[in-house]
Amino acid sequence: MKKQILFGLLAAGMLAACSSDDSLSENQANEYDMVAGQPAYLSLGIAMPNDPQTRANDDFDDGAEDEYKVHSGMLYLFKGSSEADAVIFGAYEIPTSITFGLDGSDQITSTSSQYVQEISSPDLASGQKLFAYVMLNNKGNVTGLTYTLGTTTWADFSKEALTAIGLASAAAEEAGQGAMSTTNGLVMTNAPLSTEAGGTAASTGDIKTLAEIDKSSIYKSKKEAEDATNQTCIYVERAAVKVQVNFTSTVKSPNATAATLEGWELGNVNYGGTSGTGYYNVRQVETAWSAYNNQFSSVPSTTKYRFVCANALTSATGHAVRFRTYFGKDVNYTSAALATKALKNTKTTAYPYAKNGVAYTYENTFDENSQLYGNTTFVGLKVKLNGGADFYTIGADNETMYSESDAKTSIGNSALADATTEISTIKSTIESKIAAALSNPSSELCATAGCASSDNISFKLAAVVNWGTLNTTTNEYDAYTVSLKLSDVTVTGTGTPALVETAIGNLEYATSTKVSDKLATALTITRKTVKFYDDGVTYYAVRIAHFGDVETPWSAPSSAYDNYDLIYPTSGTSSHKAVADQVKYGDSRANAWLGRWGIVRNNWYDIEVNSISAVGSAVPVDFSGTATGTPGGTPDDNPEVFYISAHIHILPWVKRVQNQVLK
Repeated sequence: MKKQILFGLLAAGMLAACSSDDSLSENQANEYDMVAGQPAYLSLGIAMPNDPQTRANDDFDDGAEDEYKVHSGMLYLFKGSSEADAVIFGAYEIPTSITFGLDGSDQITSTSSQYVQEISSPDLASGQKLFAYVMLNNKGNVTGLTYTLGTTTWADFSKEALTAIGLASAAAEEAGQGAMSTTNGLVMTNAPLSTEAGGTAASTGDIKTLAEIDKSSIYKSKKEAEDATNQTCIYVERAAVKVQVNFTSTVKSPNATAATLEGWELGNVNYGGTSGTGYYNVRQVETAWSAYNNQFSSVPSTTKYRFVCANALTSATGHAVRFRTYFGKDVNYTSAALATKALKNTKTTAYPYAKNGVAYTYENTFDENSQLYGNTTFVGLKVKLNGGADFYTIGADNETMYSESDAKTSIGNSALADATTEISTIKSTIESKIAAALSNPSSELCATAGCASSDNISFKLAAVVNWGTLNTTTNEYDAYTVSLKLSDVTVTGTGTPALVETAIGNLEYATSTKVSDKLATALTITRKTVKFYDDGVTYYAVRIAHFGDVETPWSAPSSAYDNYDLIYPTSGTSSHKAVADQVKYGDSRANAWLGRWGIVRNNWYDIEVNSISAVGSAVPVDFSGTATGTPGGTPDDNPEVFYISAHIHILPWVKRVQNQVLK
């Protein structure tokens, strides 16, 4: 059932002694009606920005209860003339004794039980404002956060790199993926929101992350705070990304059969732990993105300007009008940072492919020049086809599954068709040798097989396929031979057919060469790659798209798959730009493509696999950390055998559902 994720957290503070006089001196009050050093009471509310929007692929899902549970929290207060120059002046622990749910639980449901705490009023210069920042579920997760009261600016504080998002173990944090900690919960921090709408037009607003504390939510006495109706709202979001795989698949190929998911893994992830880069304390958003739009007509009108939502979040008393933002910079955002191999990749051959259900990971985004294989987070799927029986594929045909005997028959027939001239020469040579032997009474054909010169002997040549050694790294037969054998040997006359076949094989084909030796020599053929699928297991790699084909549709000439600088040149001028229905992107790569691939915090990516059109890889797909191509080179849209096109629906949390056809 959909929950209204809003609760009031009233006040926050620490280390301030209780005063017997709850009233403030009026004659020294600043514009907030506070006197420096005297007690004051803040009324704050915390909400998840998950109200339904008009985005064509927006939908929302509460997720699991533990994903909302609050175990600990900190409130940080800043002061300054604006968010840009704000400086931290207070850090206040939210007591663990507070119960966030009205039902007495720690689950954020509708409204929290009231919490009031006295603070000591700060000294404010003329024109300075108060701002609030909340970090939930910090205990057991957040370490290494450094700041100095009265000195650290918001700009520096917001980019502190944290190294745990709330995974179940230190090993999971180090790997950058895993189950959620039900003890510590998922880290949540302020969400960056726009002050003006986007979607249908470029947003002209600012991006605000700190919550400006309104005068109406500051109270002079504890009693007034306890009876408060006005609150300053702080919107928070989870620092984690949620990935889920749903699999109900039928293979759509000549060998139509049911498919079963054996397990899945995540590759190319950011990570925390002791050596990882972690994640920014706050999602980093650029106001310049607000003007970006992809000009294809298929983009819904309400998401032409995809980085800011068209509709405001639900407004309540004390809640500023704000609009959701849809992307962010992670700690390895630029090409230069990615070049340091900052992404985590377990050796693919060691992947257990044991996941089912959901996993949590770190956000992974990158600039428009870096949307490459080695950078994009992917889901590796282990799928069982053919009822779990061994099968083979031949050459470029990744739709037909062959048994071993059928594979050899197909290859043999193909070889016979390709080598007709060679086979015709061999056959005519053997026929001439038979004729010579029949005229010689002492030949094996006559003396042993009982043939006479009047006998008529006919035969055919059939293919014999012999595999070489299986390459266990690729599960391919790098070499195989196709030889010939006598078949359908018939004798009209006195000869004994079984003996005749042996005698023909013993005929001299050439000097020091028997017919049997010649037939056993491989034909001159063009070999095709033969892949072996042990127990019917095949692997797929699904790169996760963020905006994907909805807001950032891709259309390009084939030359762009080798080098997208041809259509998205860094100069902003493309020779393909004027070609109708090929590329309509505006003036830059970023305008059209930024955010097409990647994963963003507080998003739930649901990979729905409901059909398979082709067989995947015979071995786990190798995403070992080396990007395919250089920055600005081959994009992730480069089509290859196992590429999977996707349509993504957004749900938060935000949850994104990605419908997949495996091929």
